[in-house]
Amino acid sequence: MTHAEYLLIRRFGVLDGLRAIAILLVFTAHLRGDLFAVLHGATGVTLFFVLSGYLITTLLLREEDRTGAVDFASFYVRRTFRIYPMFLGVIALYCVLILGLGMDAERRDLWVDNLPYVVWFPEHLPYFRTTDAYPAFSGAWSIGIEEKFYLVWPVLGFLLLAAWKRARIPVLAVIAVASSVTGFSDDLVYLAPYQNLAFGAIVAVLLHRERTYAIVATLARPRNLLAVAVVAVVLQLATGTAVYIYGDLYGLHGLVIALVLAGLVTTHSRHVAWLSSRPMAFLAAISYTFYLIHGFFVNAVEMAVPEDWGRPGSLLSAALALGLAVYASWIVHRWFEEPLRLYGVALSKRMAERRAARRAAPAPRETVSA
Repeated sequence: MTHAEYLLIRRFGVLDGLRAIAILLVFTAHLRGDLFAVLHGATGVTLFFVLSGYLITTLLLREEDRTGAVDFASFYVRRTFRIYPMFLGVIALYCVLILGLGMDAERRDLWVDNLPYVVWFPEHLPYFRTTDAYPAFSGAWSIGIEEKFYLVWPVLGFLLLAAWKRARIPVLAVIAVASSVTGFSDDLVYLAPYQNLAFGAIVAVLLHRERTYAIVATLARPRNLLAVAVVAVVLQLATGTAVYIYGDLYGLHGLVIALVLAGLVTTHSRHVAWLSSRPMAFLAAISYTFYLIHGFFVNAVEMAVPEDWGRPGSLLSAALALGLAVYASWIVHRWFEEPLRLYGVALSKRMAERRAARRAAPAPRETVSA
């Protein structure tokens, strides 16, 4: 694929496959028992971080090329309507279940204590806990990480560095190195995921520049892509918990995923077409809603299926929970998440059109009276 062809791509179908794999990994991480432990499903979040860093940066780079500058107001409106309706809706649901209906009574006080921080700092939920129990909705920690990235990186990379575009890679490299160091500190470990967002953003910048595209795009060659994919799978399956956020291979795992991503978005290989298939695209479309609500169905099904049924019971509960969560996510996505996302897109366009009209309007003439 040439650089010109790459710049013409408006939707990277292969990334639907990565997003689908990521959400299925996360799902397995929340199942009881050890049936799916070998998959190390918690690393699905690493995939999400790399994807987010790449996609957001690519969108910003292309807007900058197309219009000369990023429309920050429109960007933040779109992000707000993409993230917050579902996020706040799930928080409200937890409040109804825990505070209104008295469910999960043993963690009620923990939920109340953490509620003031949930909207902006959900990444603190699994970390700054006061007991051995995790607060409800602690799985939202990754949303907090991405919130901060969406808030800071566009301003840093496309406003403060607008006149120094060559500084973007060094700045991202500093972010990656600094956040990787925090992974070795118990107090700062939840800053470590920013390295994966930075890896994705670095890939986006390198592929956007014609000079560096030719180098990075060598990963699109089938043998090279297969090699980095094999390394990613080995890290995923054969290194135990070393690829988790506390692990020594956490950063390396994210870096290799970024290399796989770089190869996938620049290859013409038919061997990766399955990543763009309709089932993968469907799972990718509902992935955000699924991420936020699948825990409800996992918990409900596992309460109904006795734990002493062993592995057959684990398989049954996993299948039932997956089916129910996918169906519910599709309903919520279709009738709630997607309409509000599209409203945000339309609103951002109207805002941009109004600003353009004001700039184009002729200045009023001054009249001088005798």
